[in-house]
Amino acid sequence: MRCIVLRILDTTEVVGLGIEILTKVVAASNAGTPGSLTPADQYQAKQTLMYLKECKNDNAMFRKPGDPEPRTFQQYEHP
Repeated sequence: MRCIVLRILDTTEVVGLGIEILTKVVAASNAGTPGSLTPADQYQAKQTLMYLKECKNDNAMFRKPGDPEPRTFQQYEHP
């Protein structure tokens, strides 16, 4: 049980980091300087993306035959 709780806390923290870095990316994009992230922000973006990809792969292990495929962004936006 402790392991599951720690994984949930890790995921919650990484989602927060993802929101933080996406906010910085959107702000830079809106300012017309999308390539202006600092090296620290670029590192944070890479680490967050790697973690989220790992979570996606972990979740895929629990999928059973017949389960619907995860939706893409386009499917989510335009069901």
